[in-house]
Amino acid sequence: MQSANFLRVKYFQFKKVYTLYYTTEYDLQKAADLLKAKFTMVSVTIGNSKYDRQAEADCTAIIRDIPLSCRSETIKQYFAKYNEITRFSMTTLGL
Repeated sequence: MQSANFLRVKYFQFKKVYTLYYTTEYDLQKAADLLKAKFTMVSVTIGNSKYDRQAEADCTAIIRDIPLSCRSETIKQYFAKYNEITRFSMTTLGL
């Protein structure tokens, strides 16, 4: 039986994968769990998950108005003592 929140399925021939589209992440998770239970050899990955995005956002800091004379390594070392930095970038605005 197909869920009312199922939107479509798309096959990517180059990668040899199917992509399932649902209206809610909850229904997508239920479908992934069902596939894993029925097919033990299948690999199911949920991409662009709200949970993953929120986890990254919870560990994100935006620091503004840093003098241009500051080096990125100096800034990175300062914040590294609080937690591991997995991605770091500095952008210049208003020049």
